[in-house]
Amino acid sequence: MKLNECIKKIKDLGNCDVRFYEVHTDWDAQIHVTTTNVIALYNDWWGDCNMVPENGEYIYAVSFHDYSGRSFVVDSDQRIQFQDLMEAITGRVKLDSGQASVEEV
Repeated sequence: MKLNECIKKIKDLGNCDVRFYEVHTDWDAQIHVTTTNVIALYNDWWGDCNMVPENGEYIYAVSFHDYSGRSFVVDSDQRIQFQDLMEAITGRVKLDSGQASVEEV
């Protein structure tokens, strides 16, 4: 499934985790895995940027997991930069008083 298709299929994006991998070539090709709630990721992206990579950084094996146990996996052949992920999420997220919330489908 393409990234935007995954985002559209998730009914309650706010109660969903996102997981992705980064490869740090400047750190001897170490792989870093990020798994976090979509809202926490969005707030960090707009805030302190403690857990997010650079916007132009490529991420791999992107998947979403809702709390009912369903998974939505983005096609592995789709090259995704971190900013692409965040722009797709931003289409469903609104920021009120500095805190994000998600519009349900």
